[in-house]
Amino acid sequence: MYHEQKLTDEEVAARIDGGTTKRVRAWRHRLGIETIPRWARHNVAPIEGRLQSLLAGSMLGDGRIVFQGTGSYYCESHSEAQRDYLEWKANIWGPTWVADMCDVPDKRGFKQVRMRTVTHGVLNEWRDLFYEARSNGWKRLIPRVVDQVDDFALAIWYLDDGHAGWWPGITFGADATSHDVALTIFEKFGLSPRWQPVKGNTGHFHMEREEVAHRFLELVRPHIPECMAYKLDLGFQGPHYQVRQKLSNLEGLVDDGMSSRQIGTTLGVGASTVTRHMATRGVVSKCEPSSFQRGADNRHFYGRMYPDHVQDAGGAVDSNGQRVGIRTASLTRRTDAHAKRWSFGLRPDITSHPCDVYSCLCLDEHGTEVVAEFRIPVSAVMDVRVIHISERYEQTKWAPYLVSRATPAMPGNILDMFG
Repeated sequence: MYHEQKLTDEEVAARIDGGTTKRVRAWRHRLGIETIPRWARHNVAPIEGRLQSLLAGSMLGDGRIVFQGTGSYYCESHSEAQRDYLEWKANIWGPTWVADMCDVPDKRGFKQVRMRTVTHGVLNEWRDLFYEARSNGWKRLIPRVVDQVDDFALAIWYLDDGHAGWWPGITFGADATSHDVALTIFEKFGLSPRWQPVKGNTGHFHMEREEVAHRFLELVRPHIPECMAYKLDLGFQGPHYQVRQKLSNLEGLVDDGMSSRQIGTTLGVGASTVTRHMATRGVVSKCEPSSFQRGADNRHFYGRMYPDHVQDAGGAVDSNGQRVGIRTASLTRRTDAHAKRWSFGLRPDITSHPCDVYSCLCLDEHGTEVVAEFRIPVSAVMDVRVIHISERYEQTKWAPYLVSRATPAMPGNILDMFG
């Protein structure tokens, strides 16, 4: 009745005729039945699994264990703003462990919420694991702690003592030996944070560099409750990071035969951004426009057609003494816009290299051969930078140049060049 059923002396006496509390104590002493502490009558859940990880992570963070008599109890306090977080922890502890949760003012008079468990001898070994002595002393870490920390415990440590700045970080303040143990914990998960000392032994572990921060978030994100989701809002995950994430499979998309424009349209980023990332990562696409779009290659194509024309940085001078600005265009049709584009520079009177006529070179579909040349006077282009030849060209101001077989300004038909 006393050891197995955990009845008190008074409860045992009530079940025996003529029994009293004093007699039951005497009988126990005579029979060698040792007195059990009061905490032994608490039928608590075993500290294992998720609860064990919660306790380990909380002891790395805001939790503390207090030795009292022959047993110990766990307690933890948070600001009123984190009440939901503490209640979430209390649910994991379960009703057999939680003794009370109450509001208490801190030293500055602000409201705090505190959770406390029942006292039990099971917590004595956890007290010994994190403290130098049962009666007093500051928390410290020893190598045996490392085995108690899994990814859930790491997440709890971050939720208790972590901060979400540009990088995720954890504040830490213990002796040098404990600092080395903390580093061992991080190394266990493949993390290498940067240590920033603040004062004495206190400082911050910063999960700097994207690969470290990303690895850290992979570990802790599945364990973050909704009430603490703000600790996942980090500065490094801004627009540039989002673009890099979208382009994480850039090589695969290029291997699938997609051009930078197609990749940009699919992922919702600019084609120039895709091109820049391709150059940075050394990715080469066979579907990109050929190098003939560059000015040097334009002049190269023109020089092949007119080797006697003098070229300079701004274009060329033909045999009639006209300044020629050289442009190229591919015969490949833009299937997305259902139109072809001719690109020109700014107005000749404000450009650094004025010219009299544009020599538009029509290239083959591979961009390697000049199949035709078409000249358009600068006076026809004026200040238009892009001539957009739409399907309904008759309604544009370029109609005289597009449909007529020959005009004083333009002896030919652009549409004929494209077919």
